[in-house]
Amino acid sequence: MEDEKSTVEEGSLNSSEEAFMKGYDDEEKIPECEECGSRIDEEQILKVEIDGEEHIFCTKVCAQEYEESLATE
Repeated sequence: MEDEKSTVEEGSLNSSEEAFMKGYDDEEKIPECEECGSRIDEEQILKVEIDGEEHIFCTKVCAQEYEESLATE
């Protein structure tokens, strides 16, 4: 079976396809708010520990709403 991460040098992807795939791979690494699902810039991440686990949010409002939703479950 051929490696799925083929490169231009191997001849299976052209340079525009490789650039697209790199962008696609990078896109998956962008963190998302656990309450609203918005993507969060690395400098804007709000980390909150809830029940011994670290959660990430885009704002304090989302963190509060998330905690409130846990309390009502």
